[in-house]
Amino acid sequence: MHKISQTRSISLKAVRIIPFDIGIDIDSAIVREIQKEFENVSTEKEFLLEGRVVNIRVMAVKIPLEIDLFQDGIGIASFFEESLINSIEEFDAFQVLQQRARVHKAILKHEHACSEAISKIIEKLREIARRSTETRSKNKASRIRLTASQSWEKKGLSYIMSVYLIDMPELALKLKDSKEKGIRRKFASFMEPSVHRAEDTFAKGDLPMFRPRIASEETALLDEIANRIFAVDYDMDPSVSTYMTWSNVVVVGNINEHVVREYATLQKKFQHVWFYSYIADNLVKKTLEQFEKSETRIDIDYLDRLRSGILLRIDEFTNIQESTLGSRYFRLMQGFMETSQLDRLVSSLEKKVALLGTRIEREDSKNGQIAQRRIEFVLFVLTYLSGVSSVLTVIQQTNIYLAILFHLPLLLLLLYLYDP
Repeated sequence: MHKISQTRSISLKAVRIIPFDIGIDIDSAIVREIQKEFENVSTEKEFLLEGRVVNIRVMAVKIPLEIDLFQDGIGIASFFEESLINSIEEFDAFQVLQQRARVHKAILKHEHACSEAISKIIEKLREIARRSTETRSKNKASRIRLTASQSWEKKGLSYIMSVYLIDMPELALKLKDSKEKGIRRKFASFMEPSVHRAEDTFAKGDLPMFRPRIASEETALLDEIANRIFAVDYDMDPSVSTYMTWSNVVVVGNINEHVVREYATLQKKFQHVWFYSYIADNLVKKTLEQFEKSETRIDIDYLDRLRSGILLRIDEFTNIQESTLGSRYFRLMQGFMETSQLDRLVSSLEKKVALLGTRIEREDSKNGQIAQRRIEFVLFVLTYLSGVSSVLTVIQQTNIYLAILFHLPLLLLLLYLYDP
């Protein structure tokens, strides 16, 4: 039996991750505009955050914020929250999950203490992006994505991810000990919020109906969840243990500022990947729906660039190499991918992109036929005009009906060329 020290309070830190989109790839001109607009802007490269072009730190707010902006226009807002408990026995999974749901909902409804600052920053960044598209040459690939607007999902946001770090080495030992059923059940219900009917990552609709206590007959279910989750420690560092599910990531052990920054950085990296895949899946879905509307004008060049860009990003995301990250970070990223079901999201996206490719080819073929018709039309008109002047003079002098009859072949060809 492991004895828990009561000499100090236990820190429970939460990293809140809020992804968003400014709608356009970021070039050096946009970076310069951002540097003019904001203070505390860094463009230094950071290990694990390849592709990040801008970091903005906002300190003059109730909760210090950090904004990381990637080259593809995906941004990650993040901040930290901390609470203290006297002992692990005081840890109440229900209360922590309820607080998490409140925070997630407040952020998505733009009612959190940090919401005003986040909204202003995102809107400024999107305004810079919009101005950039107006000044660039007529490059259709630079248009603003629909995911970068107030009309997108939760007024421009989609979901919140929270990662919890608990500074208590004794707890790490207890969670590995199958005899510690009480604490393992408590944390199993925390790792799987659905036990409390508390899945709130996307926070769609009102707060879920929480069940503050688990029925006694469900203890077997909690033991099963605990055996599954706590059998896999994703961190190779012996000073901490990391457990993951679809809904939660919890790190326990010797938690110092370095560990907190590590996990915040890793989650920014991963949520960048997940959110890009999520919005790309939605964009391609809406594009395919547009193909079904005959009245909608389809910009094939833009769609082909969009498709190529998505395929390139998928290849980057799904081929992360252990040699570039190191074994420990690579294992953690693999854990994030597995438990978040990124593979399913990417598979869905790949199928839609393949279908989009088929539709683009079909549209290209159709456009090719139209182009051929237009060439035929031009040749016909040139031939027609070469003899029309002399003949027209004679016809006009003879009979107006003959003049109309003379033009009839041209009118019929126009109808043929532009008949949908």
